[in-house]
Amino acid sequence: ARRNKLVTFPHKAHVLALWKEEIGWTSVFYSAVVINQPTSNSSYLLRFDGEYQVPVFIPERFVVKAPDGD
Repeated sequence: ARRNKLVTFPHKAHVLALWKEEIGWTSVFYSAVVINQPTSNSSYLLRFDGEYQVPVFIPERFVVKAPDGD
């Protein structure tokens, strides 16, 4: 059973998410792809674009829809 978020991004969806730094979360959203949806831990498994290709868990509250690339 899912928690409280109204939007669930499917596998391979393009999203924007905050990035975890040593002192906290960034104030900039970065492009990423959904690897796995949240389950009981309320975090998406994402793979960010760019050099850092290792999947990381990001709390769903820090994941938003990417703008459509028209």
